[in-house]
Amino acid sequence: MKKIIYISLFLIIPSVAFSQFLTKGGVRNAALGGTGISSSNDISSSIWNPSLLGYFNRIELLTDQRKFFWNLMNDNLAFNFISVGFPLGNFGTIAASTTFFNATNYNENKIGLHYGKSLFKRKVSFGFSLYSFSKNYEHNEYTLNDPFFEEFGNSRNAVDFDFGLSIRPARNFKIGLIAQNLLQTDLAISLYDKDQLPLTFGTGISYKWNKLTLAIDLMLETFENKERNEFLYGIGIEYKLMKKLLLRFGNDNYRIASGFGLNIFSKRWTEKFYDPFSSNEFLNIKGFDIVLDYCVQLPIKGLYSSYGDHFLGVRINFFNSTTDMSLLKNKVPPRIEEKSKLVTQIKEDTVYVVKVRVDTLVKNSVMRDTVKIYDKKTYEMLMANAKELKEAKRELKGMSNWNTAMMHLLNSLKFYYSEQYDKAISECKNAIKYAPGMALAYVRLGSIYFRIGQVDLAKQYWKTAKRIDPNNEELKQIPTQYLN
Repeated sequence: MKKIIYISLFLIIPSVAFSQFLTKGGVRNAALGGTGISSSNDISSSIWNPSLLGYFNRIELLTDQRKFFWNLMNDNLAFNFISVGFPLGNFGTIAASTTFFNATNYNENKIGLHYGKSLFKRKVSFGFSLYSFSKNYEHNEYTLNDPFFEEFGNSRNAVDFDFGLSIRPARNFKIGLIAQNLLQTDLAISLYDKDQLPLTFGTGISYKWNKLTLAIDLMLETFENKERNEFLYGIGIEYKLMKKLLLRFGNDNYRIASGFGLNIFSKRWTEKFYDPFSSNEFLNIKGFDIVLDYCVQLPIKGLYSSYGDHFLGVRINFFNSTTDMSLLKNKVPPRIEEKSKLVTQIKEDTVYVVKVRVDTLVKNSVMRDTVKIYDKKTYEMLMANAKELKEAKRELKGMSNWNTAMMHLLNSLKFYYSEQYDKAISECKNAIKYAPGMALAYVRLGSIYFRIGQVDLAKQYWKTAKRIDPNNEELKQIPTQYLN
């Protein structure tokens, strides 16, 4: 009788396991309600939507370990996932993943190779995954000399592949599309049975607003027997509570989830070097992070553990980026070879609103800085034009100190051009003191810090400028890696 029960379990588990246990890895994705078609921002995107790999620019290793039904007779059910990704620069990003589900006398494995490539200045990305599936029954007293296993064997192997596409209409908004198990490979051991993987279509959207990220996934699993078709959804919210702590909550068809991500170690190195062959100066930035991810899931129907299912994972990433400083000449004031006439002083009581142009000749090109100077009669002038009333109210709010701040800002350029960086920084800070809403002051201060190699401070001031004036033209020329 016991042998009959075990063999029955062996025949039932495979069909259940591939839909229930050999699931997609990624502790962050699990905590966000099983979403990831557009919201994956780590190497777990290799299995959720390989096209997201096209946005990757770092080496990363990710692990995910799960144990189901802690306080029940769980037959040693355990799940492990490992993935590693490596960027190839302009050629895209490659990744490899392994997924293992283990139980007493039974195991399932999935090995994947993944590729993603972005196009059109990272607005669109595509990717695909190739998988090798296998399942195996261990030899023991219940399978040895059994006619079923003697006829069909103890294992089954098959291959399948996925395709993904992602679109990024805006920096903080992504749309993902996937088609999975396109071959609908059959994993049944017996020639007379079927255990086909479902052909799955899905879409996802994600939006990031300040410290909050919202993700929604919709998926349709289709089977040969249409009665088994299933519509799945997932909703997740992530909130950045502190600089190194992220809180996560989610819900899907079968469970609710929550968790967190904690950056337990972070290190950055910044250095400048000179290439004697090209006569160019380069800025090299390296970084190293270790992140701990945790998730707890509580099923809302079906078999569940009163303790919940607990998942734990570790992410390790390393990035190394080198930028030619000459490419940043429109973002950071370069060294001066010749100077045109430089305006460094402005009278506080000017008669007209004028534009002062600061021209700097740099290697046969002209760099212009245009600033506005207000006078005491500006109020009457702006109010006379009803169409500009809304803008006038905004500009007049800080007009009393604007001229003083602008004098300090232009003085900072004078000190910068003479390579007196400390005095240039001091003048920028004085400008901010008099006019906290002047985005140009923060942009200029960030540029000076960037020029002297203090990248973290530069990023802080650039981000402040972005909050004040998201449409600032100078900020649009700064690479997004320094603003995110």
